Amino acid sequence: MQGDNEERCLRRRELLEQDLRGVVQRVGVVDEQHQWLASGPFSERNGGLSKSVETLRERRDTGRQQWGQSTERNGGRRTAGHNSLGGEAADVAEPNGFRRQSRLADPRLADEDDTGRVGTPEDACDSGELAFTPDQRPIRHLHSLRPSEKSASAANRTHLDEVRFGTLSLRPSLLLRRLHSGAPRPAIYTARRITTKGRRMAGPMTGVRVVELGVWVAGPAAGGVLADWGADVVKIEPPRGDPARSFQRMLGGDMPNNPVFELDNRSKRSIVIDLTVDEGQELALELLDGADVFVTNVRADALARVGLDPDTLLARNPRLVYGHISGYGLEGPDANRAAYDIAAFWARSGIAHLLKPVGGALPFQRGGMGDHSTGVQFAGAISAALFSRERTGLGQLVATSLLRQGVYTIGFDLNMVLGWGLHPSIGNRETMGNVSINNYTAGDGREFWIVGLEGDRHWPPLARCVGHPEWIADPRFATARDRATNAAELIVLLDVEFSTRPLDEWAAIFEQEIDMFWAPVNSPDDIINDPQLRHAGGLIEVPDEYGTTTMIASPADFHGTPWEARWIAPRLGEHTAEILAELGRTIEQIDALVATGAVAREQAT
Repeated sequence: MQGDNEERCLRRRELLEQDLRGVVQRVGVVDEQHQWLASGPFSERNGGLSKSVETLRERRDTGRQQWGQSTERNGGRRTAGHNSLGGEAADVAEPNGFRRQSRLADPRLADEDDTGRVGTPEDACDSGELAFTPDQRPIRHLHSLRPSEKSASAANRTHLDEVRFGTLSLRPSLLLRRLHSGAPRPAIYTARRITTKGRRMAGPMTGVRVVELGVWVAGPAAGGVLADWGADVVKIEPPRGDPARSFQRMLGGDMPNNPVFELDNRSKRSIVIDLTVDEGQELALELLDGADVFVTNVRADALARVGLDPDTLLARNPRLVYGHISGYGLEGPDANRAAYDIAAFWARSGIAHLLKPVGGALPFQRGGMGDHSTGVQFAGAISAALFSRERTGLGQLVATSLLRQGVYTIGFDLNMVLGWGLHPSIGNRETMGNVSINNYTAGDGREFWIVGLEGDRHWPPLARCVGHPEWIADPRFATARDRATNAAELIVLLDVEFSTRPLDEWAAIFEQEIDMFWAPVNSPDDIINDPQLRHAGGLIEVPDEYGTTTMIASPADFHGTPWEARWIAPRLGEHTAEILAELGRTIEQIDALVATGAVAREQAT
């Protein structure tokens, strides 16, 4: 065991030496580029950038001097008190409250667990343990930055793909903001991408360039799924921003973040362009000339007014997949009618009517229900168009609508109307003909749903579970017709039985019957704390400035090309200068565009 540990430490030393050489080389590149950065688009809010570059130089030189000192101890074994660049690594206070006790474990040495787990000093020579208080949670995953695929000249960009901040990975804009704010500087700089078991966790859409002109939820939801899957999504916003940013004030009051906006806009880049002026329109066209996909849910006539209609864009870029989400479709009298999902998806489609209890009030949908279902299916439609382009070499217009998505959602009912002329009745739990597919309440007040669709198959286990196997042969309940005829009576009997035990006890009883299908009726708190949700991949950790934020995941996994969120939603205009530099604009040209109001940078806060 000791021999294995020594071999592992020797291997780590080799890798650390490689890291040091890489950082020295990278710092040299930064030396060449820092003049542009220090005088460029970040200068107004990051006046201390030159000092940050000097810090890199100092760490490079210090690392050269102290590398030998840190490896002379313990027979060549580097102590936990010094990192590979000579900085003190033991008990370094991190801004999020963690205290890092030793250098982060190198992913290249991970055998089984590469999740940045919490360990003990005995696990390895320096496994990157974290000490944290009970109210803090460890950062479970390492996250890499977006691919740096820039078309700008070398003189107009930084080659620093990633700077690792202790246990965190920060994109350059966040690092600059943090350094400028006076926060503790990183104890470790590593200029290389983080991988997991030798593979970059980027997703199946890596390399796909998406330009999104989306507002509120439906369009951004589609772009958000593509961003989750690894696409480079550039979000064009007007000077006042996507109106969905107002959810923070509208729903959260003085809350410091905007989880509604975050869900659909993480891992994107934001550029502010005023599309009402000629210069702004030309910039948007230039962005789209190099894009693979355009996603928008702006009304068709508004797009035509600013020169972003399908005919114009496909003529300029025949390989473009032009994705448009409307309220009611692109043709007909209501093609340009304004719509939110509660209008087109919920009300006009018929969903609200089908869920209205007899004699009751119309139900309200939850926020973004139609938008999110439309967005996720639209991401699939865009993927199909990209697949077609691989065969034909040509892009195309791909369109859907909230109305159409709503109609498809209740297609089960509507196809019965079309095919049989029958209108299915709205369920009523007191008179459900099949008592094995109904909701009930346990003795502790918790509700659950039994889902025994096949009555003759699922009725016997239900009768046994409630302790009345004699009901199986009871003439009142012996056949499906008998149970339907006497449903009201039988439901009352079942209600009485279910009121005698809490749900946890019923759950244990249900587990004894293989054909007893059921599910709890969860509240929002229940589902977020349901262990199965994490097993199903429904929650993800999204890197932010100081750690990670737990969010809802988009609903698909790719086991061959797994994806992971890369960063939180961008600030308004956060990447304006970066994106314009990728288009080849110089700092002077960017400043001129800002002065005219055609574009805007992130405002200092």
